[in-house]
This record gives sequence, C-alpha cells and structure tokens, in this order.
Amino acid sequence: MWRGIRISWPGPVFILLGALLVGLLSVSSSLVFGLERELFMELRQSAPHFWAQQRDWGEGHPLGPWLNFEGLVLGDAHPGNFSIIAGQRGEGGALEFHFIPYDFDDAGQGPLILDFLRLFSAAQLLGVSAESLLESYLQGLGAYEFALPASVVTLLQTSLQELERLEKRELERFVRGERFDCSRRALEPLSLELYQELASYVPGEILDSGIFHRSHGGSRGMRRYWLLVRDNDKIKFIEFKEMAPPALGLLQPQPPHPERLDKILEAYLKPWPLKPAAAHQDGLEAFTLPLHQVVEIQGQSFWQRQRGVDLLKEGVDFRDRQQARWVSLTGAYLLGLRHGQQAEVGEAYHQALRDHSKEDLLQRLKTASRHHLIEIGDQLRRVEVSRSALVEWRGDVRVRQQTRKEGDADTRTQSKLRARLRAQGQVNRSLRATVGLSTGSKATSVHENMGGGFVGKDFYLDQASLQWSAPGRGELPGLSGWDRVLVMGKMADPHFRVGDSELFWDSAIQPEGAAAWIRGLDQSVHQFTFLVGAFLLEENYRKKRGLNRTDSSLLSSQWVWDMDQGLWQNRLGMGWYQYGGIKGEKADSFGDSEGNGNSLIDDRYVHNYHVGEIQGEISLHLSSGKWSFFCQVLQNVMVKEDNQAYLLGLQWELRPWSLRYAYQRLEADSVLGALSQTGPGPGGTDLKGHEVNVGLRLGRGFALGITQFWVQSPLNEPQNYLKNRIELTGRF
Repeated sequence: MWRGIRISWPGPVFILLGALLVGLLSVSSSLVFGLERELFMELRQSAPHFWAQQRDWGEGHPLGPWLNFEGLVLGDAHPGNFSIIAGQRGEGGALEFHFIPYDFDDAGQGPLILDFLRLFSAAQLLGVSAESLLESYLQGLGAYEFALPASVVTLLQTSLQELERLEKRELERFVRGERFDCSRRALEPLSLELYQELASYVPGEILDSGIFHRSHGGSRGMRRYWLLVRDNDKIKFIEFKEMAPPALGLLQPQPPHPERLDKILEAYLKPWPLKPAAAHQDGLEAFTLPLHQVVEIQGQSFWQRQRGVDLLKEGVDFRDRQQARWVSLTGAYLLGLRHGQQAEVGEAYHQALRDHSKEDLLQRLKTASRHHLIEIGDQLRRVEVSRSALVEWRGDVRVRQQTRKEGDADTRTQSKLRARLRAQGQVNRSLRATVGLSTGSKATSVHENMGGGFVGKDFYLDQASLQWSAPGRGELPGLSGWDRVLVMGKMADPHFRVGDSELFWDSAIQPEGAAAWIRGLDQSVHQFTFLVGAFLLEENYRKKRGLNRTDSSLLSSQWVWDMDQGLWQNRLGMGWYQYGGIKGEKADSFGDSEGNGNSLIDDRYVHNYHVGEIQGEISLHLSSGKWSFFCQVLQNVMVKEDNQAYLLGLQWELRPWSLRYAYQRLEADSVLGALSQTGPGPGGTDLKGHEVNVGLRLGRGFALGITQFWVQSPLNEPQNYLKNRIELTGRF
C-alpha cells in the first residue's frame, strides 16, 4: 500500500495543521450557560423550579404559540428518567424488555411543548445537538420509523438468564442472607400497625422490614417503607415510596394521586413500548410492571413497586457522550410518540408544529432552554462543593499463571501479579488531574514475577496528567458541536485501536507528552474524532558533538469515524505516526539491546519509523450477542522491505461470556519493536501467529480470562512459540 514511498513531510505538516485547528477551537471555547455534568445533575433535581419558572414567565414566552396544547405529560422528562426494564404484555403475558419512561412522580396535565423543553434542556447539557433532539421528537409525533441505536437493541435483547443474574446481584446490594444489610443503610423499625397495613398489600412471607430516609436526590427526606418478601421460593424487595405533590402542580392544579397516575400509566404504558423490529408499532394490551401501583397508607399516597434491575443504568455511562446521545434521542422519540398518540390533542399539536418554521421553532426552544439553564447555573455557582467529593479512586488487581515453550526447550511456568491504582481529581470545572501508580517498571509491562522469598513489589508512577476539556456547542456548520480535550503529562493511551490491538505498541504503554483531540457529531448517526499528539521517548543529550543529538520523539495524528446504524456499528480509522531520533540511536536506550525484532548494526537502529495506519471494525448486534470483525494494517514508509504489519480478528460477546480470535503478522521493521506488544511469543516484531481468548465475567468487576498464543518467530527462520495465560482480574 505504502511500499516504496519515501515522502515524510506530509506527516509533520498534517500534525501542525491539526494542532493549529485544535488550538483555534480551544481558544474560541466559552461556556455559554454551563454545558457541564454538574449542571445536568443539578437539573435532575430542579423540576419544581422549572415549572415555577414557566408559571411566572408571563407574556412573551418563546413557546407561546403551542402552550394551549395540553395533555398528559411526564413533568420531569430527562435522559436519566428513562429505563429498559422487564414487564408483561397484558395479564400473565411473557416477560419482555422495553424502553420506557420510569418516573411519573411529577406527571400530570400540562403543555406538551414544555414537557419536551425539559428533556431538550437536559440532553443539551450532555452534549446532544438541539437539531437532532427536535428531529427525533418530531419523528415520534408523526409515529414515523425510528432506527433504534445498536446499544438499545442489545439491551432489549437481554436474556432472562442474564436478568436473573443481575437481579440477584442487585438484591445483594441491599440484603445479607434473608435480612436487609443495616451495616450499609440505617433502617428504622416499623410500628406494628404500619407493619400489618403493609403486609396486606404483598403476597408471601415477610422476612424483614424497615423505614429508609433518602438523604439526596429529588426525593430526599421522603419516607420509604422496605419489605423483604419470600414469594414462591423467590426473595423480592418491595418498596413503598412516599409521594409528594407533583412539581407540575406549581404550574396548575393537578388531580389526586390515584386519579392522576391512573391516567398517566394508561397514556404512557398501555401503548406498546419500543421494540427492536418496529419502534413505531403499538399493541393493544397494557405494559404492566410488577406491583407498580399507588396505594393509600395511613391517609398518604405511596408508590408500591418491586425493586428490580434497570438495564439502562447497567449499560449506560452518561459521561460517555455517544451513550448519552442515543439515550436522549430515543427518549425524545418516545416522548413525541406518546404525545402524538393522545387522541384529544396529539394530532392538532403535531399539525401546529408542522405549520411553523422548523428553524424558528428550534430557535425558540433554545431561547427558553437558555433562560432555564442560566438560573440553574447561578444556583450551582452558589453551592460550595467539597474538594474531596470530587476525587474518584479506581484500580485493579490481576493474578496470572503463564506457561511458555520456545521451540524444543522445556516449558517455563511463571506466576505474575499486577496492581494499579488511579486517583482523578476535579481541579475546577474544566480541568482534571490524574495520578496513577502501578507495579512493573517496564514501559510495555506492569506485571511483576511472583516469588523471590516474599519480597515486596515496587510501585512506580505510571500516570501523572492534567486534562482540560470543554463540551461542544455547535460552532462548526453541519455539526452539533465539538468536544475539545487537551492532555499533558504521562497519560493513558489516547489513540483508538480496533480489537484491543497491540501491533503498534503494547496496551501497557502510558505515553509522555501532550495530546489534543476534538470530537463532533453530525445530525444523524456519525461521530468524528481528530487527534494529534507529541510525545518524548528519550532526551539524547551529548556533552560533545556526536552521532545523534536529536531527541527521540513521536508525533502522531489519527482520524476516526464512527457510524451507528441500529443493528450495525462501523468504525474506520486512519493514523500517521512519525518517530524522530531513532536511526543511529542505541537500542538499549529503550530498554532492549536486541531491538525486539528491528534491524540493528552495532546495537544501533538502522532505520527510522514513519508509520501509516488504516484500521476498521464492523459490529453486528443480534440476539445471539455482539459480533465484531476488525482489521488493522500498518506500514513503515522509511523501509522498502519487511515494513508491513497487519491484524485480522473476530470477537463474540454474549454476557457474561466473550470469545476473541486474532491472526497477526509483524515484519521486522514495520513498527518500533521496543514498544510493540509483549504478549505473543517473544514479543516485539518479526513474528506471525494466532491468538484465542475466552473471557467470563464472574461478577461485578471480577473476570476470568484464558488466552492461548501460537506464534512463529523470526519470519525468515521460524521457531515455534507456545504461550498460555490464565488470569483473574478484580476492578474497583
């Protein structure tokens, strides 16, 4: 592909232009009304403030033309209040999974357009474009076809066996044996009268009970009665949650709880929820949730519900822009679908929106949203946040048993240990600091050999970085916004690799220098990422003029295109990596005097390494799991032969199992061997072979992995290498 090409100047030019682009976007960054995660968390608790603000707006409301279209609304529509949970279709129907709204506390009668405005504001704080939110909502109003994102489809196809496993794990968070775990949550005892009244609502034998007061969130301070029940040999966690007056009542009076919520559940759960095959198609029977009803206890209304598993919370991290996007867009579609299906108002409301300019409607929504978010931002800035609350700790421990056989030599067995600890602290709203420690002093391995008479294992600084970031606001035409990130110091590898590839360098590498990237979404299903980096390998200082005084360094650039098409997800990446100060440098400068497969003369590198990269991955989400095919090709344009590397692989994931196969070939001077992979055979370059990995998730944060390598090296005089690994990894 690049064979014989000697041109090296496009690499630096490409990198400099990219760095200039990132710099200009960074300088132009300003937080208009605080598109930050803190604001999103504050907004989740601001439903009363929102409806009071709408009530007090007075004349000139930007959404005035549509305020008279009233119907049944959620009242607190935001991405965090949608769920994927198991329910039944009709009485005694089969258990299935559906994407539904799952918080009706503030629901009632109100303007439909303000219900969408609430979701519109919250989703923008997560970086979702205003244009795509409005388009999804209008698609729902018209009951048009809507391509569910692949991640939603995967969660909707969760097996019942997996659900049972997750339910058991969820129950273990609250229960020890057959009683509530009071060492983690303080519970008050129930009075005898209250106990008897609650018992009349639940089937089976009550094992334990108590009163829990939540100290945070929108329902903080409200009473929750907890019952642990055995019913048909199955232990269930039943909760009675006290109901406060709905926030929507600040806009206009609402009916009593039972009447209000009966209507809401009829409107939002009786129409058949979203299904993978035909999202717009509805059935005739209600979608029912186990024991989900309003009951009166001592003159007060309570939600009675069985605590279960929310698959959306299991599978989604709202800090991930792409995941937050697909939840928000699916939620906007579902909200529009339910608004449009309300017989008395839906069609007329949809027609009124269609009769208006979409551009003007979008501008009006932005104006109304900005007014609300500015006030929330002012509230947030008045809150003093403890610095210690903004520090997040993470880590992992791995125990590995490894056997290795080289040619006709005896098999060698090794026991290895890895430990890593990370602390991330929020310096301010845009700046984050990370410090990490790990075992192992090699750049390409953080595993330590066990043994040595029980001596202690050394820890080393393997991360120390500052990361500045700002979410996108849509400055560039045709794009919803560019996330801008700048990282400096010793950092986690910022580059994208298909199939966890280690061809270019080992996964343990923590590069040192600076990297910047911008990431944007268009208005459909595409995401684009452009990254540039400058990293220092070695300071080649000489007191006297010598062979090579140029520092060994790496300039990198990478472009990645992600496309989500429902069942299919595609990724395409291109990269350019230009090492400097390598040719003529001693190989032991990077920890290996033999060059790890690279060409050497007198222990010095013969070539420079300017490497081009193309990689791609195609994923298909089916009921049988997620199937992925990936491919990566690398070529060093500074060498005429032995200059290519490639990886082909296939991966299957069906929780809790995973299976991966990969074939790879690395010619001697395709990449810098000192930093390349350490797993297959002797590691480094000048090898080819197969890898098979089987993974099993044993519990939350705990996994078993078995890997087998069959490798031949060197390529001109093949010698067989066999290596297998069994490892247990615990993450916290």
